[in-house]
Amino acid sequence: MSSRSGAISLPAFRVARANGWSTAEIRQLRQLAAAGATVGEIAAQLRRSESAIRNKAGMHGIPVRTAHVGTASFREQKASPA
Repeated sequence: MSSRSGAISLPAFRVARANGWSTAEIRQLRQLAAAGATVGEIAAQLRRSESAIRNKAGMHGIPVRTAHVGTASFREQKASPA
């Protein structure tokens, strides 16, 4: 389907990809992030990878928490007298 100018016309609608995000999922991502859920918790709730959560949050300017495993216990060990 090309016009006389040689440009290719695109369909008037966008085809959704199989793993696209719905508006409801993005809303839920915002709510969970605002409630302080970690990336892992959000990923489990939305059944998506942690990478997908970080990427989508970044695209929408949503700040998300990352869990730092072992950080609290390291501080406790350092603070306690030996």
